Amino acid sequence: MAKFYLTLLLLFSTLAAWATHIVGGELQVESLRASLYGGTHRIYLNLYFDDINGNRGADDPSVTISIFRKKDNARMSDLVMPRLTDEIIPYSNPLCSTSAASLRTRLIRYGSEVIFRQEVFNDPDGYYLVWERCCRNNIINNIVSPSSAGTAFYLEMPALYQNNRVFVNSSPRFETVKGDFICINKPFTFDFSATDADGDSLSYSLVTPLNGYSTAAQPAPLARGSSAYPAVSWGVGYSATNAIPGNPPLAIDRRTGRLSVTATQLGLYVFSVMVEEFRAGKRIGLVRRDFQLKVIDCPMSAPPRVMAREAGKRNFYRAGETIEMVVGQERCLDLFFTDQDANSRLNLKVNPLYPTLLDFKLDHSQVTITHAGDTAKARICLAECAESFEGRPLRFQVIASDESCPLPQHDTLTISVFVRPRPNLPPQISTTLANNRATIAMGTPLQFNIDGLDLDPDSIRLEARGRGFTLASVGMTFTPSSGLGKARSPFQWTPVCSAVRNEPYIVDFYVIDLRCGRNRRDSVSVELKATGRPSQRPRVETTLAGNTATVLLEGTTGQPVRFMVNAEDPDNDPITLTGNGRGFTLASAGMSWQNRSGTGKASGPFEWIPTCALMEGLPEKTFVIDFVTEDNSCNPNRFDTVKVELTIRDRMVDYTFTPPNVFTPNDDGKNDYFSIDDLPLDNCLEQFEFVEIYNRWGKQIFRDTKPTFRWTGENTSTGQFYYLIKYSKRQFKGVVNLLR
Repeated sequence: MAKFYLTLLLLFSTLAAWATHIVGGELQVESLRASLYGGTHRIYLNLYFDDINGNRGADDPSVTISIFRKKDNARMSDLVMPRLTDEIIPYSNPLCSTSAASLRTRLIRYGSEVIFRQEVFNDPDGYYLVWERCCRNNIINNIVSPSSAGTAFYLEMPALYQNNRVFVNSSPRFETVKGDFICINKPFTFDFSATDADGDSLSYSLVTPLNGYSTAAQPAPLARGSSAYPAVSWGVGYSATNAIPGNPPLAIDRRTGRLSVTATQLGLYVFSVMVEEFRAGKRIGLVRRDFQLKVIDCPMSAPPRVMAREAGKRNFYRAGETIEMVVGQERCLDLFFTDQDANSRLNLKVNPLYPTLLDFKLDHSQVTITHAGDTAKARICLAECAESFEGRPLRFQVIASDESCPLPQHDTLTISVFVRPRPNLPPQISTTLANNRATIAMGTPLQFNIDGLDLDPDSIRLEARGRGFTLASVGMTFTPSSGLGKARSPFQWTPVCSAVRNEPYIVDFYVIDLRCGRNRRDSVSVELKATGRPSQRPRVETTLAGNTATVLLEGTTGQPVRFMVNAEDPDNDPITLTGNGRGFTLASAGMSWQNRSGTGKASGPFEWIPTCALMEGLPEKTFVIDFVTEDNSCNPNRFDTVKVELTIRDRMVDYTFTPPNVFTPNDDGKNDYFSIDDLPLDNCLEQFEFVEIYNRWGKQIFRDTKPTFRWTGENTSTGQFYYLIKYSKRQFKGVVNLLR
């Protein structure tokens, strides 16, 4: 049901087969990303298949995975996934494959990408995935009727959406297993661990494998939803904690997922490992993996043996002894290896115990015993820096491992060596700066040397660090240097203005003895202070009376504001002169000004023609400008400022006027035209636009855009006329009579 709930990127059909020989496997969910439609995931099924006894008819080209809601076991979707890969899994030791010719396992991987849509997959209790298939190997020893026992792969997912957001989570991913086997009565360990892409905590346990609802008659049913899937039936004496009988039986480390057993019975044994994932202390998911291991009677092999003696000596080292050596002499041990098996190849390894970083050289990493009982030889030599300290001897293990199957046999010899350390005097450091302190004026160069000395003599290195600052940030220069017994590095500083402050700078210089990483050291500190040069304060002034001005805007502009800004330094220092508007830039207000600089003097003109555009609908507005001069003395009193206030006001206008109501154009020089002498003046809010005159039929007979208009009544006869006077926001209408 409801296949439309899930978008499949890959889709294939499933072919049925009547029997399988399933070794094991598990499900896996990988979170890819968030999409427009929900969390996008990739789902895998990893199937381990018996390549020798398996029924090829059960080698399915695709599988169907079912998804159920945990809360009520409701089926959400059935995913048909194609086969992606098919490969033979290797042995940990490839040479062991001939020892277990009856074992060969293939890993078949199926998978598809899916999109879980939030409107469908929104249950807070999460979901689970199931795949069922019959049947298991008919030669399994620890369960009842294995040839008719089914397999159910099971995985639980947390809620896919939490707090209305995609909950990013991938299931634990098991490592690919090796095709190993167990030798009876020999200790055996097997890495069965998983990794978690989200960094969740993992916990492992052995559980009873699930049988599910598949049968030999119906080997590949569509999985059912269930709160408790049927498990396989253990044979007499077997259980989840005794799946492989032994002394001790099969067990798993809860933290590492490492299996261990010393099997005491031959046979093929199936078991299941459950790994649970925890985030913030809460279990959010789990996955189960089924697998089987075969216990066989392996050919007997003897472990190798390791012996050692000091180079040039006759007696062999005995456990618990401490060999004494002296730095400066040859410090080597001859290693001897024997094995009772002919043609035995031994791999050699040195495992430092104290210190964990032991400096040594092993001349062979592998030796071969050609004839049973023969002896092979190698040598280990301690390097110059391998010496005892804190009164403790050096301790390390020499390990020889053969290539026995399925796990190597090995022997370990723990060796203790006390290497008398050489005397190591601490290094010394000094500077050529008198009293290790100096106060200098800005712009004045300072240079001195730092000297390191080691009387042993060892390699030394000189370093420097500023307390609470970096040397480069204040213009200091120091190059670390190294030397054998002696080292020298110069220090230089020419303070810039930004480096001037009241507190001194403290620079710590170090000499470090580099012998064998022990890093004995000495240090010296210097105090350096930068001051500004003695200087009188510069002055700045303007030619604007009182440094204030008020401009009345007449129409759309006002009268120009012009003045000079002059700065002078009594010490004839280089100075700068800048102008800055408070809350505005000079250019944005249409003000003309350029910053200046000079030696002893700097000046420049300021000009401004204010416009109505600056008023922003206000009747009055003030602009404050700071003209600042600064000399280069770096003293606190190196500035001077003059404040200029410029105010612009809009003209107040009376909109009452008296137009004439009659005129007589008879060329007698009296009242010969129609005009209005007391029209309101323009300001920022209102400007004269035009005057129009119409006859009594509504026809326009005169128009002018100047407030100084004159209508002489040309080409018109006596009569009554109508005028319209238009300002920006107002208009005036009236009647005028023309008499001839």
